[in-house]
Amino acid sequence: MARRRRSDGPLPLGTSLEQVAGRFQRVDLVGMAAVHAAWPDIVDEPLASHAEPFKITGSTLVVTVDRPLWTTQVRLMSPVILERLAEHGVGGLSVIEAVVRAR
Repeated sequence: MARRRRSDGPLPLGTSLEQVAGRFQRVDLVGMAAVHAAWPDIVDEPLASHAEPFKITGSTLVVTVDRPLWTTQVRLMSPVILERLAEHGVGGLSVIEAVVRAR
């Protein structure tokens, strides 16, 4: 979308809100609620105590972990996690990204 010049006059409120909202990442709140509800059934206790679902962006589930070594575990388990999520009715995900959360 082209940037407007000041001399173009004011924008309608709806247009302004659409432009501002378009700058934010879309977050799937319903999908996240389903992931959080199913998480204890999907991953084992050691992983669940160190990793938690953070957000869904597009087809990617971002999982935060408390230490770098758990990123490897999440990556290794990602095919199984995706399959189990689908079994719990959480579809449309094809990638799991693990990131270390700030302390």
